[in-house]
Amino acid sequence: MEFLQNIFWNSDENRLRTGYRIVLQLIAVAVISIPLRFIMERPANPSIANLDYTIFKAISGIITMLLSIWIITRFVDKRPLGGVGLNIDKNWWIDLFAGMALGALLMGSIFFVELNLGWITISEEVSNGGNGASITTLLIFFLFFIKVGFNEELLTRGYLLTNLSEGLNFKSLGPKRAIYLSWFLTSILFGAMHLANPNATLIAGINIAAAGIFLGTAFVLTGRLAFPIGLHITWNFFKGNIFGFPVSGMKTVDGSTLITITQGGPDVWTGGAFGPEAGIIGIIAIVLGTLLTVLWVRLKDGTVKLHVPIAEAPKQQKDLVPAEQE
Repeated sequence: MEFLQNIFWNSDENRLRTGYRIVLQLIAVAVISIPLRFIMERPANPSIANLDYTIFKAISGIITMLLSIWIITRFVDKRPLGGVGLNIDKNWWIDLFAGMALGALLMGSIFFVELNLGWITISEEVSNGGNGASITTLLIFFLFFIKVGFNEELLTRGYLLTNLSEGLNFKSLGPKRAIYLSWFLTSILFGAMHLANPNATLIAGINIAAAGIFLGTAFVLTGRLAFPIGLHITWNFFKGNIFGFPVSGMKTVDGSTLITITQGGPDVWTGGAFGPEAGIIGIIAIVLGTLLTVLWVRLKDGTVKLHVPIAEAPKQQKDLVPAEQE
């Protein structure tokens, strides 16, 4: 009986073991999303515009993920939200905007390099009387990519990487190796998740996994999820709705881009129909972005080292309450 109990329960930490906590988190997302999507996506008017649905989907998606993460971290993981990177303070917001700036900078660099090499042709752009997307449309899609960046980073980096690091923190590995291994595994998962996208290839999946390493860099160095969230948001938004590239294989909606382009050039460099991540130019941006992320952490925090508490089990809930009240 005690043997069976130990399979499910970690008596030292007084909570379920890692694998079962992760399964419960996925179940919580599915369960919570059903009523929330019904309430928030049900149109008051049958003629409601598709862009309105985009707003509802973004809001309901953020609420679903945040609520499910809070429930599982609070009552199953027995940790505060700060334990999965949402320790929101002044530094968190600074990291968020820095990540957003880097995402915009990298995607802008890809665009201008391809433009100067003659690999893309601008067919439409915003000007007086131009056909580019309206400010309202851009803001709506920006909200959509806030949802994508927030949800994917909170689940993949914040929750899964943290829990895997704890679960793999055996004496034979130690916390640092556990973090490295979890960082790698969750990045592989991140790449595999995108293989179902349109126009995906094995190379695209490998490159997206590399992007997972890139996105996870700031989190494993600081324990804050803000930088990867900001980076993820603007990387996608500028790629799709500003510069008109495909977003991980998905073509942007007509009339939703600031600039409309025709993609040319060698697919091995540009990524072709999947978008920049599947090409050499995307990998160069990912490597450069990773180095700039490390530089940012060094300049801001004064050091570059793994945030070891990611792999350490949280204190019991009774020990967390007084600290939260302070």
